Amino acid sequence: MPHAVATRSQALELFRSATCDAALIAAELPDGDGFSLAERIRELSGAAAMPLVILSRSRLQTDDPRLAKAGIAATLLKPLRRPQLFAALNRAFDLEQETPAAPASSSFDSAMASRMPLKIILADDSHVNQKVGVQLLQRFGYRCTTVGNGLETIAALEVDSFDLLFLDVQMPELDGYETARRIRQKWSAARPRIIAMTGSALPGDREKCLEAGMDDYIARPVRMEELRRALERWGPTCQKRAGAASASLTPDALLDATRPPSSVPAKGTDEPLLDLDRLKEMAGDTADGVQELAGLYLTEASQQIQQMGRAIESKSAAEVAHLAHKCFGASATCGMTAILPSLRELERLGHSGRLSNAQHFWNEANEALDQLKDLYNG
Repeated sequence: MPHAVATRSQALELFRSATCDAALIAAELPDGDGFSLAERIRELSGAAAMPLVILSRSRLQTDDPRLAKAGIAATLLKPLRRPQLFAALNRAFDLEQETPAAPASSSFDSAMASRMPLKIILADDSHVNQKVGVQLLQRFGYRCTTVGNGLETIAALEVDSFDLLFLDVQMPELDGYETARRIRQKWSAARPRIIAMTGSALPGDREKCLEAGMDDYIARPVRMEELRRALERWGPTCQKRAGAASASLTPDALLDATRPPSSVPAKGTDEPLLDLDRLKEMAGDTADGVQELAGLYLTEASQQIQQMGRAIESKSAAEVAHLAHKCFGASATCGMTAILPSLRELERLGHSGRLSNAQHFWNEANEALDQLKDLYNG
């Protein structure tokens, strides 16, 4: 049975009271770094030989002295992928990897819409997230209606009925939490099933979504397997309506799920600028799709970064947190890995109300975005 904790202190308390076979440790933690935590774990009774795996948003060099000092058995790059996690655990436990059997079916099922007709609405103020969401649902045979905020969501429900609502929690005018509450009050049992979507994935987020009246929760970046499970979990419970289904759409070929992610290094560093496999997967693995999605992302991210710069100048901490959160979600969705640490730190600073170091991280984010633009235009 796995255990999950959010901080170094919680992890140490857990290890003192429970026996674990291995540990996955984030390199960045709210109350310190994962390497020092690994060293502390090594000092505990019975943990000297425990396999420890570090999870990092940036690629770590194999000769990084922190790895040897803490006795790290393997490293993984966020966002995690199941094949890479499986391989890392095999390396950590020094197991012989067996050639995995071919899966019975792929993560997507283009005939699902024919077997399980559903009317779907996607609410998100990010054009990037809207486009990716539409493309992912198309791979299951579904078309969906898109809206940009909570007020538009409620207006859409006034004139049409839907089975499933994928709802971003941070939107302008009316956020996802209040939107969910109003939907439950107004439509009660006749409402669509509401699945929250957020880029935070912080402790307590799921509970907050459920308390607001949502039925389920998916953290970004969205995985095909997670989306499939959500459709299969809630689709059969939805009331079937005449004409709910669109014709099944034939998806483009997906990347091989067992292929390790490729990357383009950022200038002057071995850290990855972007995860090409992730970008291709979200764009349908076609050259035109990648070009279109990357262009849309860069346009939207440029606007958000500039707005964030003005918010820092005016000391609007809440606006900094909101913009960083939105940009982080779209960046993670599209595999723009180099910009993620700066955006996450800007969101944290915004929530804390302390923007004294925000300009530094804004400069880092802007530099990473410029490198992405150079790559796109080159």
